[in-house]
Amino acid sequence: MNTTHDADNTWTIRFSGYSESDNKKIEALTSIGNGYIGTRGAFEECRADDIHYPGTYLAGVYNRLTTKIAGREIENEDLVNIPNWLPIKFRIGDAEYIDIDSSSILQYEKILDMKSAVLYRTLRLKDKNGRIILIKSERFASMADPHTCTIRYTIIPENFSEKITIRAGIDGSVQNSGVKRYGDLENQHLAIIKKISDKNKCTLVAETTTSKIKIALTSIVRVSSGQKITSRAKEESDKEIYNLITVVAKEKQEIVFEKIVSIYASDDRDCTDPIVSSINSSALEKSFDVLFHEHKNSWDELWTKADILIDGDPEAQKQLRFNIYHLFSAFSHHNMSIDASVTARGLTGESYRGHIFWDTMYIFPFYFFHFPKIAKAGLMYRYQRLDEAKKAAQLKGLRGAMFPWHSGSDGREETQIIHLNPLSGKWDPDLTANQRHVSSAVAYNTWYYYWFSQDREFIETYGAEMMIEIALFWTSIAQYDEVTGRYSIDGVMGPDEFHEKIPGSKKPGLKDNAYTNIFASWVIDKALALKKIIPERFDELTDTISISKADIEEMKKISSLLKVHIHEGLVDQYDGFLKLKKIDFDKYKKKYSNIHRMDRILKAEGDSPDNYQLTKQADFLNIFYILPFSEVKKVFQRKGYGFEEEDYKKNFEYYLSCSSHGSTLSLIVHSYLAYMLGKEDLALDWFKMALGADLNDIQGGSTAEGIHTGVMAGTIYITLCGFAGFDFHGKHLSLDPKLPKKWKSIKFSILFKKCEYTILLTHEYITIDSPQKTIASIQGKRMTLKKGENRFRLK
Repeated sequence: MNTTHDADNTWTIRFSGYSESDNKKIEALTSIGNGYIGTRGAFEECRADDIHYPGTYLAGVYNRLTTKIAGREIENEDLVNIPNWLPIKFRIGDAEYIDIDSSSILQYEKILDMKSAVLYRTLRLKDKNGRIILIKSERFASMADPHTCTIRYTIIPENFSEKITIRAGIDGSVQNSGVKRYGDLENQHLAIIKKISDKNKCTLVAETTTSKIKIALTSIVRVSSGQKITSRAKEESDKEIYNLITVVAKEKQEIVFEKIVSIYASDDRDCTDPIVSSINSSALEKSFDVLFHEHKNSWDELWTKADILIDGDPEAQKQLRFNIYHLFSAFSHHNMSIDASVTARGLTGESYRGHIFWDTMYIFPFYFFHFPKIAKAGLMYRYQRLDEAKKAAQLKGLRGAMFPWHSGSDGREETQIIHLNPLSGKWDPDLTANQRHVSSAVAYNTWYYYWFSQDREFIETYGAEMMIEIALFWTSIAQYDEVTGRYSIDGVMGPDEFHEKIPGSKKPGLKDNAYTNIFASWVIDKALALKKIIPERFDELTDTISISKADIEEMKKISSLLKVHIHEGLVDQYDGFLKLKKIDFDKYKKKYSNIHRMDRILKAEGDSPDNYQLTKQADFLNIFYILPFSEVKKVFQRKGYGFEEEDYKKNFEYYLSCSSHGSTLSLIVHSYLAYMLGKEDLALDWFKMALGADLNDIQGGSTAEGIHTGVMAGTIYITLCGFAGFDFHGKHLSLDPKLPKKWKSIKFSILFKKCEYTILLTHEYITIDSPQKTIASIQGKRMTLKKGENRFRLK
């Protein structure tokens, strides 16, 4: 399988040459979606097997099953693989339906057109009787109507004339089987409860087994080429339903079929009966061309605001567009009417079980820049689960809100109790739920949504309550140490994830993770800052939550006295990390082809990552990705610690040497920090790796289980906040660009504090189109922008 990045077309990704081993990866990469629904780029003609996996997912549709493993009953909640709407098969004469994988494939090409969000596939094959057939398909999930998906399917018999029967419909016999290491877990999430059909249309209704969400899919198939239909029929089994159309095919003449599908679920806010809504959808009466025109217009509106134009680097241009495409496919304006947030793998696969993580801290800035109301929808998902977060804290004997590391349908902790190590074949305890810093990520997104949008109603009605409850949680979990005169937070895990406990200790968790403590101090400070922004509402909330004046003073005290362990300018990732043994990466590189997941390697060898100065990804360093150095320095100063830029550089070099980069997020953090520290070559190397993290499947197989939304959004953050020098932490627009030498220019739009700016940067000039007269900072100098075009020469 070859991936082509056409220098003359930065809007398409092209795959040519059929490869069974790469096929599931290509399915994930060529997924289509609109935020409500996502469908992998699987073959219409194939069922799930070792080569193909036709998964389709609806945002927020989860189901919970229990499995007995290792003598324990393990409960897992998954984003459900709903009935497959893709199926189209055909047969020639009265023969069996054509089997793609047993035919000779003469030509194969798949093209993802990102601008119009259409997946094209060309397949030329020879069957066992020597008949050659050219098959072309086009599909999209409508961005205009989130409930509509469509396929145009063209058959050209190249060396024969014969009747052809096409079978198109819905397959409800699907399971959640897209991740091999979950194979021992229960995966039958659907029960088929109704099938309705006539010769033109068929409907299948499924229901999730425990969450009881009804999902209705209605399919209509028609011939659009003017071919005479010789017969129509229907076919069904217990879990499948199809329409059959027979036509007389003539040599070298195309037959074009259109399949329109309408999909609704009972938890949709825009319908009361999914069956009625699906069957009566007006989209079923429209042609492919009409639906495509509506769909493309909607995508054009998104691209007009979110596209980034790069002159001088067509590969980066293409890959950034690929990432933007997948972000909108995973989470769009349609999510504003759905009780769901963006998952770590979008709607393209089943890894992480379709859960919501801290990744939103990396993802939401993309939406802040262009469509803040979409980010607001993700924040409302968290607010709707605030009571569950408060309950989780109470169960730990704490106050405030403790959000879960894995979040799904209702906001309870969905992290697995045990997980399979594929290297050892053993089920090990999973302690990642101790990553309490996820609550700070919620507060961070809340604060910066308000900062960008100036949505006062949101911060008063929803945001402030979340921030204060999270600050109260950090105040509650912190413990005072009379010996040091400081506060500590114990029993947690940092972003590193490899380290679960102190070597030799039976107690899970770590003490004084630097990232966790610094971030907690920042959250408390921002929560208390709301007193000046919304004074009456702040007083009302603290009264309702029963936060006394003494509690407020305690918050201030804890914020300034949360401990960070520092040794000659080197920050201890957690208390005791710097005392661990060094890891010999070269030793393991010689033994294993891929050492990203050193935790699995060490455990499979009877060792533990707890014994080594080893990290999965940026841990302490991550604080410099989300906050500017100047702000982090102030946090250190309030704590009474000195921390200068030389210390920053020292920590970067040290912790970079400890990382196995077992997460794609590691790439964007280290790239961004390297650029900020003037290490341009290193930064660009990491940036290039991050851009192609999924296209190149750098983790050796994980892309097949779903793309990585966090790293995709992170590459856009680096482009705008790193290379273009956009700093959103101040009161006004601020730009201090440092474009890569290869780039001639970059052009983009930014929505900041209700002003939408169009910005063009070269190595010599900045041009800003401003909607009004305002203030901006250009390379650290305060400037006045007039309404319209403003041009400044760079130093």
